[in-house]
Parts: sequence; C-alpha cells; structure tokens
Amino acid sequence: MEAKRGRQNILWGVLLIYFGLVGLAELYFTRSEWTWAGILALAGLFPLLLFLIDRSQVIMLLPTYIFWAVAGLIALSVAGVLRDAWVALYVFAAIALPFILVYARDPSQWWALIPAYVMIVVGTMVALTDAGIMGDAFVATYVLTAIALPFILVFLRDREQWWALIPAYV
Repeated sequence: MEAKRGRQNILWGVLLIYFGLVGLAELYFTRSEWTWAGILALAGLFPLLLFLIDRSQVIMLLPTYIFWAVAGLIALSVAGVLRDAWVALYVFAAIALPFILVYARDPSQWWALIPAYVMIVVGTMVALTDAGIMGDAFVATYVLTAIALPFILVFLRDREQWWALIPAYV
C-alpha cells in the first residue's frame, strides 16, 4: 500500500513540475491552441503510465480522461469540427461517458445511468436550442418527455413495474 502511495506521489510531483515548466515557458513563448492540446494530451500520459504499471490504480484513468477530453475539445474546436452549440453537447457527453463506462463494466451499478442520462439530455437540449433546431416554446415538452422516457422504459422492460407509468404520465 505504501509503495502505491509513493508512486502516486511521485507521479503527481512529476505532473506538477511538468505544468510548472509549461507555465514558465509561457512567460517567454506564445503557444497556439494546438500546442495546448498537445500539452494536455501529453499530461494525460502520466497517470496512464501509473495505471499501466499498477492495474489496481483504476482511479488514475480519471485524470487521463479529463486531460484527453479537454485536449480533444480544444483540438476539435480549433479544427472547426465543434462550433458554437455543439461544444455544449461535447462537454456534457464527455461528463456522461465515465458514468456509462461504470455501468458497462458492472451492470449492477445501474445508478450510473442516471447522471449519464441527465448529462446527455441537457447537452442535447442546449445544443438543439442554440443551433436553432428546437425553439424555446418546445423546451418544456422536451424536458417533460425526457423525464417520462426512463419510466416508460422501466415499464416496457418489466410489465409488472406498472407503477412506472404513473410518473411517466404525470
């Protein structure tokens, strides 16, 4: 246990030094958005390396994911793939993905679907309204339908769960 903690501390120390050097270099050099995407992608390799050394350190995949998700956001925005309203959908989907993976890894962890669903629904709503695809007058209908849908699915999955039709209807 102590060896694991020591490796984690070393990793975080190296990562802090890395970002310190990046900050120091920022004083003297101007970086493009592509450079920042690369810096963040490289930073994600540090915790990934710790996970690869000790597979029991699954939590180390979280900082890797965060660094890579932000690097992806920067890269896709600079490349013009993500514009305006679709940035919100990317961000909300990036938040939802770890929850979906928790459920995919262990279906008994069904609770993880709740925040994932909420993030995807909200991100989709923001993207559709900002893009002008869904008018403001339809937002209430969208939200109420999004709330009802999981309850309908509970009933359709198991017809003995008739109680789910009550909140779906309301």
